[in-house]
Amino acid sequence: MHLAHSIRKYSFQDTFARPNRLTHSILASLSRFARTLPARLRALLKAIFPYAYYMMSFVDPKQVLRKMNLRDDLIAADFGCGSGSWTISLAKILEDGKVLAVDVLEESLSALKGKAKAENINNIKFVLADLEKGSKVEDNSCDLVLMTDLLFQVEDLKFVLEQGNKALKKKGRLLIVDWKKDVALGPREGRILPEEIKLACQKLGLNLIKEFEAGIYHFALIFQK
Repeated sequence: MHLAHSIRKYSFQDTFARPNRLTHSILASLSRFARTLPARLRALLKAIFPYAYYMMSFVDPKQVLRKMNLRDDLIAADFGCGSGSWTISLAKILEDGKVLAVDVLEESLSALKGKAKAENINNIKFVLADLEKGSKVEDNSCDLVLMTDLLFQVEDLKFVLEQGNKALKKKGRLLIVDWKKDVALGPREGRILPEEIKLACQKLGLNLIKEFEAGIYHFALIFQK
């Protein structure tokens, strides 16, 4: 199940970031513009140009990460990184830090290595691991752990969240971004309510410090250890 979902994550989420840097920049700008439109105008755009509306409304990693006010020397881990849309954005922010890119698929990590090399990014460490068996990230080593479009894929939510909690230093933060339950686009199975995640994190001693919408189709939660 994890393997199949990882393949879908690569083909679905990263399609829009893959063509070239200019295309990604244009889509990010359109996404920011879409969120400034009145609700009626967004609805009209969605009805007439559904594909364009989707492209404009997809979550923008840079915009979400900007809300976290990250120092540039942090150590972070991107759990279930896929081919790296979030990893690349994070690595550019953490110029004096490091990002551990963790994924179960060698193909995804290989694609990410190619992207990092093309953009001359040298602060990413690649970790091949099945998060439902263990992250292979050292305990108490990270200031930040990312789980983006990950939790809807996993069978054991508690175990995966425990892996993130173990990797975090004291006062470290966990960023979770995942699909809203009531939107038409996205995966058909496995979506999880924010309340379920909050309850599971609370049991691990993680405190919710921020909650917000990450675009039209995703929610975002930030916890602190």
